This record gives sequence, C-alpha cells and structure tokens, in this order.
Amino acid sequence: MHLRDAYGQPRLPLGYLPDPPVAPGQEVGGHLVSQGKVWAYIDGSCEVRLPPGRVTVEVWHGPAYAPTVWETDRGQGRIAIRVRLSQVLAPPPGWHWADTRVHFLSPAVAALEGAAEGLTLVHLLAARREKPLPRLANLLDFSGQDVLLQRFGCAVCVNTYQQGGVWGDLALLHCHRVVFPLTAGEPGFEHYTLADWAYQCHRKGGLVVWPGFPGSPGERLPLAMLGEIDAVEWCAEAPWDASTLELWYALLNAGRLLPVVGASGKPSNALAVGAVRTATWLGPVQPFSLANWVSAVKHGHTYATHGPILEWRINDLAHPWEVPPLSPFSVPLTGPGSMLTPSESPLPRTPNAVSAAAAATASPPAWCIVAHARSVTPFSRLEMICGGEVMASASASVVPVDNASVAAPLIGTSQPNPPGFVQHPTGVYCAGITWQLAATKLDELPGSWLAFRCWDGHNLAAHTSPISLPRQTRLRECDRERLHEALARAESVLVSVPHPRQSELLQRLRAARQTLRHLP
Repeated sequence: MHLRDAYGQPRLPLGYLPDPPVAPGQEVGGHLVSQGKVWAYIDGSCEVRLPPGRVTVEVWHGPAYAPTVWETDRGQGRIAIRVRLSQVLAPPPGWHWADTRVHFLSPAVAALEGAAEGLTLVHLLAARREKPLPRLANLLDFSGQDVLLQRFGCAVCVNTYQQGGVWGDLALLHCHRVVFPLTAGEPGFEHYTLADWAYQCHRKGGLVVWPGFPGSPGERLPLAMLGEIDAVEWCAEAPWDASTLELWYALLNAGRLLPVVGASGKPSNALAVGAVRTATWLGPVQPFSLANWVSAVKHGHTYATHGPILEWRINDLAHPWEVPPLSPFSVPLTGPGSMLTPSESPLPRTPNAVSAAAAATASPPAWCIVAHARSVTPFSRLEMICGGEVMASASASVVPVDNASVAAPLIGTSQPNPPGFVQHPTGVYCAGITWQLAATKLDELPGSWLAFRCWDGHNLAAHTSPISLPRQTRLRECDRERLHEALARAESVLVSVPHPRQSELLQRLRAARQTLRHLP
C-alpha cells in the first residue's frame, strides 16, 4: 500500500520507515521501494497520521487482483478509510503460488509479504554474508522439511543457500538438516564440493535448485548432466531473455528435463517477494503440503511467471505434463494453428470421444492443444514451442473488465460513499492459441517436449516446465555444440582454480561429456 496526502507527500503507516534502506541485507522487511515510491506491507489494516484533505491510496495484492488507485477526501472528524480490492483473475483450483528464494526477512515478515503478494508458500533461505558485517541470516530459524510459520494463509519454511564461489551456488530446499558449510572453502571444509551438498540434500528427499540460472556453469552443469540438479531457477534479479533460454533448451533437448521454478531472490527492500514466482500444480483434489509441493516440482508440474496466469488443455485434459495417448476417436475440431479470441474466458473443453459417424470420418486422430494467458500487467505475446522452436504464437490484446467488478466501493460503513473514484487498468491482457497435431505428423516435430511461454518485449514474462511428447529425437548439433562449449567453460574454472579434490571434479566433468557423446 502507498498513500499520499493532498500535497503529494507520502504518508507511511505508524511503525514504518519513511526512507527505508535498499542495500542488500539492511533492515529488510515490511517495505518496498519501487518506481520511486515507498510501499508498506500490511495485514489488512494500519494507522496513518493524515491531514484533512485529498488522500490517494494505491493498493497491490498480487497478479490476480486489479491494481487499485483510490482517491477520497478525508474531512474533519473522519477517522477511517476502507478500500475493497477486486479479484479479476482466478487461477484454476489446484495451483499454488510460491517464491522459492528470499533472503534476510524474518519468518513473520516473510509470511506477511508473501500473503500480501498472493503467495501460498515462501522459501526463506539462510545465507552467510560478510559485508557490511558478518552474519548468518535466518540459520537459527531452519525448519527443513517442516513449515516454520503459517500466517495470513502463507506458509514459510527455512532452508539454506550454499555459496560455491567460482564453482557456483546451490539452493537446498526441503533438506532434512542444515548442510555445512554454507560457503565453499570455509576452514575445515576446504575439500567440500557442490556434489557433496547435492548428495546430502538428496539423502532424504530434498530439492536441489540451480539458482540464478545460468550464471557461470562451474560445477553445476556437470551435475545437471548427471541428474544431481532437480530444477533451474528464473530469478527476478536476472531477467531471462532469448539468450538465457539457450542452455536450458539444450539440456531439455539432451533429455535432462529440468523443471523451472521462479524466485524473487529478494535481498533488499528494492525487490518484491514473488516478483517472479512458481506456480505449482497439485491438482484440485490433492491437499497442499510441503511434501506434495516438492514432489510436484520434481515431476516438473510448474511454471514460472512475473505476471501472466497460464492455462492449457490437451484433448480435454487440464494442465497435463505428458501429452496423453491418442484414442481412435480423438478427432480434429479446428484447423491447425487457428487462434482463440482473447476474450474467450473459460478454456474450451475439447471432447475426447465423438459419435461413431464422426469417428468414421476422422482420419487420422489428433491432439487438440488449447492455451491461454491472462495478466493484469502488460505482456506482448503467448507462444507454444517444441524443442525450443515456436510452433504457434498469439499477440496479447486488452479485454475490457466490467467496471462493476473492478471499481470497488467503500465497504464497512452504512453511510453513502464519499466522493472518490477507482482508477483501474483498461482491461486484462489476454492471449490464446489453439493448435492441432495429427498422430501421423508427430515424427515431424523438432523436439520431444512442448512448453508455453509469454514475452514482455524481449524479456520473458512466463514459462512452463517441459511437457513430454511420446517420441524420441536426435540431439541437434547446435545444442550439442552449446553443451560442449558450456562444459569447456566449466573445465577452464575447474582447472584454473586449485581444489583439494580437483581430480574428482574433473572426473565428473568427463562423465558429463561421456553422457553427451552417447546421446543419439
């Protein structure tokens, strides 16, 4: 929430800092400094000293709610202002929002900020920092495979962030214990490697994430090739573009179907929790728990986004992560590549069974793929890709939102609403595609996986984890070369920087190269 008085001066709730620091690790929590404004995270109510006159209130509550700007006159004697938010987008039941990495917040503040941003889960990662003062933030809050705190509908768990220097960092989630050291090369731990961290995390079902992907590959790329990395992280501090995706796509095309998770990487008051977030599909029946969430991430049931909410359906199956087998009665309903109009609200249900007469004329059977993206913040287009190549694309357009559902009246009073208005977006940004694939055309596809992604200009706005196709493909030479080049960069680090177990590091590198050579 951001407030201004009649003179345009910001007014912070009591107990908040008028000029919060934005340096990493300094008094982090409760504030957000963004777009030249100081925002306060609140639990739904607060006290503010306001002079009489015009008051402007701006409120944000995550990607499902319309950003609200409300103006009113605070006359003499008026002691309360109430604003109602309007939810204009609703993810289908079964999706859960999470930020997989934040730093320096207290657990209580992490729950508050996560709830304010519409999150179900926040992973608070303890990390060692030396500047400006040595500290081990949040280490004593470690909760591992348990929820430490749950407030306002948001769960917080605390795990660790391992800093590997030139060998690369790892985020260890859902770990059964603290894995030491937190920083490579600490006295007494000079012989430790990233592989040791990963093995310890995996001993009892932990989740090993490659944070800030791709960064410097270091030891992480050989580990990813050998199956010791569970997911790659898209971090808000390092926006993804087309060049960022190249190494991930090469790994996917090499059969290493690493899911994507979204994280803010929040280190300071200059970045919002959930700025990039993970949407995890548990389904409408399975209850939310940490164990279920981790299992879903490991199985690749995720997409990452900084705004757009994605939905897709393949032959009447909602949000599948493997393209389902075709029935003899699966028939084309629309022409290949035809587009949905952005104003279509629910995803159309594509029948997977038809009458005998229709089946008699249906040759060959086909998959009908429908996808939709919606966002209260701008994005430019939605794409469906296969093996990294664009198969279908649709530009986003703005669909007007019914004023009655967005313009929120004052609530909590029996008196007439005071003069005021709600300024809201002209609409919701939407894009939709349909695409058909005949069974006889399956072998003509450029890859063995599908995905959906959204762009905001040249920067990524959303991306699903890969959706497996029932086929095998040969690794393209361009991807093979890209992986060889990345492994060569990793080797240059492993050779040039002394390490007590350098021979083991190089042995893993050779094993990764051998794996790559054996790919068809």
